[in-house]
Amino acid sequence: QRIKRKQEVATHHASALNENQGIKFDADLVRSLLGSRPELRTGADLVRHRGRFLNRLLESGDTCYKYMGCASGLAAASVIHGGEGLVGPYCGGWQLNAMGLEESRPDTLWVKPEDPGNLAFVLNNFLGLQDKIQMVDTIHALQNLRSLPRNEFQEGVRALQNEVNKLSDFHDISMLADLEQGYGDVKYTRYGVTKAIDNGVSVLHIEDQGPKKRCGHLGDKELDTFDHAIQILTSANYAAQEMLGPDQAKEKLARFCFRTDALSALRIVYSKTLEDPNHIDHPFVDWARGPCPDGRYLWLKKDTNPATGNPYGLDQSIARATEMVRLGLADFVWMETPDAEIRIAKAFLEGVNEKLAACGSQRRALGLYNFSPSFIWDKNYYPDAKMFATQIANFMKDSVVPRLSTGDLTEQQAEGELHRFLAAEGDQVRGDHLFTETNLERMFAHSLDYAGPEASWIDGIHKARGVVGQLQQSNLRFRLNREIQRTEDGGFDPLHHMANIIVGQRIKHFSTALDQIGFKAQLITLPQFHTEAERGYSVARAYREQGIEGYVQHVQRVEEHLPEDYTFLGHQKAVGTGVEAQLYDNLFARQSTILAESTEKHF
Repeated sequence: QRIKRKQEVATHHASALNENQGIKFDADLVRSLLGSRPELRTGADLVRHRGRFLNRLLESGDTCYKYMGCASGLAAASVIHGGEGLVGPYCGGWQLNAMGLEESRPDTLWVKPEDPGNLAFVLNNFLGLQDKIQMVDTIHALQNLRSLPRNEFQEGVRALQNEVNKLSDFHDISMLADLEQGYGDVKYTRYGVTKAIDNGVSVLHIEDQGPKKRCGHLGDKELDTFDHAIQILTSANYAAQEMLGPDQAKEKLARFCFRTDALSALRIVYSKTLEDPNHIDHPFVDWARGPCPDGRYLWLKKDTNPATGNPYGLDQSIARATEMVRLGLADFVWMETPDAEIRIAKAFLEGVNEKLAACGSQRRALGLYNFSPSFIWDKNYYPDAKMFATQIANFMKDSVVPRLSTGDLTEQQAEGELHRFLAAEGDQVRGDHLFTETNLERMFAHSLDYAGPEASWIDGIHKARGVVGQLQQSNLRFRLNREIQRTEDGGFDPLHHMANIIVGQRIKHFSTALDQIGFKAQLITLPQFHTEAERGYSVARAYREQGIEGYVQHVQRVEEHLPEDYTFLGHQKAVGTGVEAQLYDNLFARQSTILAESTEKHF
């Protein structure tokens, strides 16, 4: 076939000379390096495709879509591989400020309007390369089948099709970007949205902070006037229609999320319009306190609204988000929160949709939630969990264990009593009624320890060692001793252990609960910062102490046990070396051995 192709190329050359025509390459040959979707040539094409993908997902109502912050193409491709179609990359302001492509800055609006789009360009280039690698590999696999007898060929094609079906789809994704507070002016907003869509960003969030914009998890925040926030979101929607045409209004190909920082902001930009009692923000200004010392801001109320029982900031967040959705300027709403409290997130989104219904609007808000790494999740959840653990342990000690001891209850019945108590007394929003069987068994076991004295627990450890010591030397004996030692090292602290189980159960349920409430977009803003820091630190320590064994143990052995869709064990191939080799084959019918003879040939 390569000889034939070379003859065809020579013939094309000759015809070009004789007929003054250009060289015409074989169409399949040309297409082989363009990836699986060559028709998606521009960023706007990608947004149309990605927007329709997200629309189908939202219409199905089956699940939410998750995003993870990425500052490199490798991170984005890893997220898509691991997310299996339900996790996409996020071009976040924190990445652009703090991990930026050129300098590291705090997340206090050092970025430029074009930065999210520029980062998206970098991510899409690498994603496109991964798609081309898959395409070239598939072509090679198909070529290898063509020399087989017909029956074997057909069987091989079916097997290859099954493998192709498992490949990651780098087009059926959604990409989210942070447009800050619109960069303070409608012209910058328009420019930022244009650049983002031009580079394939299909969902954009814009917040309502004032000129001194900073990360939502920093202190001393300020709100912009709501009138100006409306202008910013109007400009963003205008830019989207410029880029995508009338289909944008009909299909919502690019979607906008309105983020409000009203819950934790301290002040609001002064405007004469705020003095109007009918203004949306008027009830939330602390008029008795007067203006801020510089005269440019007014203080916001930070206590409880007696009319609703909510913090004033929550009610202001609901009011602002409701109006943005009612006006058609945003589909998603996001309230930045100072802690990982699902109940306040529920109150926010349900409050928005109740107000929309009350004003006769047919629109409904979708929620976006930020699983911020600024929260230390285990520690945030532990105090409440410890109180609930104490409540559970006392119930078991007083009402269940005595009947279990007398034989009035079997262990299975006792576990059933525990399960019913969790469902009745626990927090159903947090999923206390949905404990896994494993966690239920662990809670039951620790509650038995709590009901007895520590001396009984210590005696049990000694007896267990004696029983295991009677076994012959074996792997089983070794593992049982390790488990006994692990239990002893954990110490006699049943309430602590029960609290940790509750923490784990509640965190496990968090995403599902949000989805049920209506948070159909969920985000971890900056995981790459922490994964790179932790991996680099851990591998360096192992390398210092163990030499190359440290790297092999902490990196290669981990990679080798990951699922087949992890494609980065062979880094030469992952950066497109095979695609480049295919180019030489296409042009000159000369098969390159650049990968086949590399040290990665065994991957």
